Amino acid sequence: MPLVGQKAPSFSAPAVVHGREIVQNFSLEQYLGKQSVVLFFYPKDFTFVCPTELYALQAEREAFEARNVAIVGCSTDTEETHWAWLQTAREAGGIQGVTYPLIADATKTIAANYGVLGGNWYVDEHDLMRFEGFPFAHRGVFLIDESGIIRHMLINDLPLGRNVAEILRTIDMMRHTDTHGEVCPVNWELGEQGFKPNPEDLIAYLKKDTSMASEGGCGGMCGGQCGCGDRCTCNTMAPPPSSAQGPSDVRGMGVYEAMVNAPGFTRAVPHEMPPKHDPNNAPMPNQMTPDAADTATQPTDASAQPSYPSHLKSIDHETYNSEDQ
Repeated sequence: MPLVGQKAPSFSAPAVVHGREIVQNFSLEQYLGKQSVVLFFYPKDFTFVCPTELYALQAEREAFEARNVAIVGCSTDTEETHWAWLQTAREAGGIQGVTYPLIADATKTIAANYGVLGGNWYVDEHDLMRFEGFPFAHRGVFLIDESGIIRHMLINDLPLGRNVAEILRTIDMMRHTDTHGEVCPVNWELGEQGFKPNPEDLIAYLKKDTSMASEGGCGGMCGGQCGCGDRCTCNTMAPPPSSAQGPSDVRGMGVYEAMVNAPGFTRAVPHEMPPKHDPNNAPMPNQMTPDAADTATQPTDASAQPSYPSHLKSIDHETYNSEDQ
């Protein structure tokens, strides 16, 4: 079960604080009602990607503090191993100079409760306890607000280092939505505007947003289903897959349904593809032969309506069959 929106699992464990002091019974309760917390898990002390992440977080500690956010690290190593790594110089692969708390989850229960442990225990047919997988943590990040609710989580595989700037951006989004009651659209950055979670504000945002614009009128938002290619001027949007539709709420689910029902909104209608050319050079349907083209005359009546080839006639989206292509 995803932990986002849930109360952060509680714990009490040894930790090293201020880079040198071992304490017992460290918990996140000390931050409740005072600060948000970025709780991050890493696999092991004295390894390779881990010190790069820990140093990067330390380098931005003032930026976290300016946002009233505490940094807390955790691995399944013991507090003694944490302490030894913290006393080891950077040039020797250590993390000397890191000052935020590092929790010692030697029992592996914290990692298990947060869903980042790399395996599970089980009892075999001989009633012996076994462990399947690897007994240390994936690279998990959890943003926990002042009330103890997990607002964001990210779990990376072992070789994939995390982006500290993205963690800070996520904190900024949380602060913005909590302060202004707005949602933050794609690639939102601090200082930019969000919008209220309703169809009118969404449509207004999409009209003024130029980040997805191209030379065409729809900016490619029709998903290529209009058939206009790079010269698209349909100024419409194709419906997303049905799996993207759902009940309306603050996360934007169901906004599409409200938008397509708004006055003046039209959606893309795909076109049939032209029929394949005959390999024997036979003319395609509605195609003139060279001789016929030479003798063709243009209509003289300005009110005459041209007769379009069948492959240019649009068909209804619901009856469109991709096999027609």
